[in-house]
Amino acid sequence: MESIPEPIPHYYGNIVRKIFLICGLVMLITLPFLKENISSPVFYSILAILVLTFFAGMTNPKHKGIIVSDIVVSVLAFGIFTHQAITKSDGFLDLFFITNLVLSLLSLTAFYWSVKTIRWLKFPKKIPTENATEKIKGGGTREEAVFTAEIAATSVPTSTPTSSATSTAPPEIAKLTEEQRRQKRFLGSE
Repeated sequence: MESIPEPIPHYYGNIVRKIFLICGLVMLITLPFLKENISSPVFYSILAILVLTFFAGMTNPKHKGIIVSDIVVSVLAFGIFTHQAITKSDGFLDLFFITNLVLSLLSLTAFYWSVKTIRWLKFPKKIPTENATEKIKGGGTREEAVFTAEIAATSVPTSTPTSSATSTAPPEIAKLTEEQRRQKRFLGSE
C-alpha cells in the first residue's frame, strides 16, 4: 500500500495545470466558430491546444524546468491572445474578442501562479545561521548544521530563550536519511 504524499507548501502547479486545460478546452470548443477570424492556419491552433495540454500534463513540483516552461508558455499565450483581442476584434460583444480576452486573462493567471511557485522553489525561507555556526564549531558537518538550524527555525519557541538552541528533531524527521532531508528541503516541506 502506497503512502499519501505530503502536500508541498507554495506549490501551485495544480492550479496552473487546470488553467492550461481550461484554455485548451476553450480554444477547442470555439475553434470551429472562429476559424475564419484566426490569421494563422488552423493547424497552429490545434498545435497550441496540444502544447497547452502537454505542459498541463508535465507540470509537477519535482522538475523546476517544467515550472519555468509553464512561465514561458503562459507569457507567450498571454501575448498572443492579448494581441489578437486588441487588433482583430470587431467590438466588445464579438465572440472572437471575448474568447481572446478570457484566454489572455487565464494565461495571465497561470503566469502569476507559476511565478509564485518558482519563487518559492528558487528562494525558500531563510534559516537562522547562529545554530549552524555553533554546530560546525562543535565538529558537526554542514548538513547537520543546516538541519539543526532548520529545526530551530520551525520549532515553537518556549518561555526560555535557550530551549530553541537545544531543540532536537521530532522522531519522524530524525529517522530520515541525509538524502531524504535534502529532498524535503528542496521541495520546501520542512
